[in-house]
This record gives sequence, C-alpha cells and structure tokens, in this order.
Amino acid sequence: VPPLRGALESARYRLRWNAAKALERVAEPVDMVALYILDLEREDCPTRRRAAIRLGEAKDPRAVPALRRSKGKPAMENSCMSGALDAALAKLTAR
Repeated sequence: VPPLRGALESARYRLRWNAAKALERVAEPVDMVALYILDLEREDCPTRRRAAIRLGEAKDPRAVPALRRSKGKPAMENSCMSGALDAALAKLTAR
C-alpha cells in the first residue's frame, strides 16, 4: 500500500489513476477530489474537462480555487472545455 500511496503524487497520469484503482480494490480510502484537482493542471484538454465535470459533481469546496485558477488560463487553452469550468463553478458556488 505505501508504494501505491506514493504513486498518487506522480506526474504520470496513468500511474496515478492505476494506483487509485488498486487502492480502492484493497478498500483503502483515496482522495479523488485531490486527483481531479491535479488533472486540471494537465495539458490534455479532455482530461481537464472530465476533471472539471467530476469536481462539479463532487461538491467539494477545495475545488473552487482550482477551478478558478484553471478558468484564468488563456482562452485558447480553455476553448475545448465547452463550458465545463463555468458549469462546475456554478454548481459549487450556488447557494
């Protein structure tokens, strides 16, 4: 389990998610919100979009600063997000 926990911090996307799946199989808790926040920083736009959608669904307040940082990126970087950032922020900041 300790090597799997260390892999959750990896910059390598596949390694991180494979470790999360393995930890879930052995009933170890995984902070999925933290993993999605890491995915928002990736260059791969479909991964960033999926992360934004999942963060909106998670309704975790830790996601708000990460989503705002991602929204502040240049328009070219966010062009493929198809409103996912706005929708996630709306869900998290709605009262």
